[in-house]
Amino acid sequence: MARSILPGEEPPSASLSTPSSDPPPVVPSASFSQILPTDSEAIKYPNKTLVSVAATGAIGNLTTGERKEQRSEDARYCARHFAGHVVLSPLDVVLARMGTSALVDKLEELKKVAHAQIDATLENTVLANFSKESISSSTPVDRRIDDRYWLSRLADAAMKPAADRSLLALDYFPTPAEHLPEQKQHGYMKKRKYDASLRPSAANGSTIFNIFVNVEFTNTDPPNVASNPLIGATQSVAKYQQAIINADDLLTFQPTRLSVPTLSFHGKGKNTKLFVSILSYDRFEFAVIDDCFDSDNFPTVSALLHLFRIASLYQLGYNPLLIYNFTSPPPGFSVGDAVPSYVVLPAAQGAVKVRLSGKCLSQLRLTPFQRSTVVLEGELDEQFPDGKG
Repeated sequence: MARSILPGEEPPSASLSTPSSDPPPVVPSASFSQILPTDSEAIKYPNKTLVSVAATGAIGNLTTGERKEQRSEDARYCARHFAGHVVLSPLDVVLARMGTSALVDKLEELKKVAHAQIDATLENTVLANFSKESISSSTPVDRRIDDRYWLSRLADAAMKPAADRSLLALDYFPTPAEHLPEQKQHGYMKKRKYDASLRPSAANGSTIFNIFVNVEFTNTDPPNVASNPLIGATQSVAKYQQAIINADDLLTFQPTRLSVPTLSFHGKGKNTKLFVSILSYDRFEFAVIDDCFDSDNFPTVSALLHLFRIASLYQLGYNPLLIYNFTSPPPGFSVGDAVPSYVVLPAAQGAVKVRLSGKCLSQLRLTPFQRSTVVLEGELDEQFPDGKG
């Protein structure tokens, strides 16, 4: 399975030195990208229209008071940390930031395949299944097309007819509205719902350690992107805050990751907007696909979903200096969890692989965009019985 995910090339060399000065401020590095200002009304009246989080946005057994407090904390958290870090960019810029121009070229190739295979029947069925995501009584079985979760079925349309789906290492799965299994044992007590995720097909369930792409759904109208969509008190802002705080949680508990992609669907029917974003250690950058379920944009969404399934692990935000183990995890992890197994260190002659135990010895960071040092526990290699390993 690892071979089907990893790009099969030597990780790039990197200096191990740490700069002593603070990182430079976030500035857009491509034309048409812009840092979004904070709405002056949101600063002056931060709680003017603060709404309680919708029941579909959190675990169902939360009381009204708990949902209200979570909503307030989301608003405070984003106002405190995301001002000056949110960048709006075109889709090709966001994809290039994740995986160079190769991802942009691949998306165009996949769009042509999807355009030839998507018909009106599939479009209508996708729309029906998307609407069910906001109905709390619907089950994962209710949201399947041709016995496939609807996101996966839509992604299949960008595959060539002769392709073997069984070779896909990653696929989309709904995530039930409950604590992810590992959260409680790691002291993580937030009660939050993850709608769906791209995760290894070999995993029996979604965990906070195996979500490669976070997927969120809401029938609430999308936030305005003329200003920072993560700062404000309206319901549309609240739903986007939930999606990005979920991504922040994933980045916190997978400290060796460099970024976390999120697909966030906002709205109803053909007018739904798809926010495609990446949260990294210096910025939150996103693009918007307007009317993503319109006939003209269906191929783009299909191609994007399939692109993430076949992207390399490192293009999805994992550290290129690490080799990950998915099939035989150490204690405390599940099959499919992305556990760092080796670190590849540059050396004078080639590279040196150091085996890791899976334990992280450093504390988790507390806020997004926080500089941190990750310390992983290494193991002596058996080929060096004298301890030189």
